[in-house]
Amino acid sequence: MTPLAALVERAILMGPVEAMRADERVAGNSPINPGDVDWLPVLDWPDDIVVSMRGKKVRIIAIKAKYPSNGAFSRLITDIAKAGLTPIIVEPMFVMPDILKRWGWSRQIIGSGFEREEQWRPSRAWLVRRAMV
Repeated sequence: MTPLAALVERAILMGPVEAMRADERVAGNSPINPGDVDWLPVLDWPDDIVVSMRGKKVRIIAIKAKYPSNGAFSRLITDIAKAGLTPIIVEPMFVMPDILKRWGWSRQIIGSGFEREEQWRPSRAWLVRRAMV
């Protein structure tokens, strides 16, 4: 079985959300569920999102707001900054890269092959300004 076929089979058997959370655990990160922390409220986020932490870094991997276009993502980033943490957006899709570019975040490619991921991070100055909102 090819590595890609094995990944697809695993995602089908476990479900994509659980497979991503398991991958985060293997990488040494701790998945966070809505309501586990103040900055990830149940009111804004459903249970089937993937967010994890390691130290002061918050990896935002797969999210969708309960009520899109209502400011949930902006509140999330502000609350993460106010908590003294650093958000990292992993593999952003759709309009998210444009938002992150507009905010002045930096894009990095980390790893290679199946371990490759695109990450977007804010500067320290941006985070400090955001925490003051």
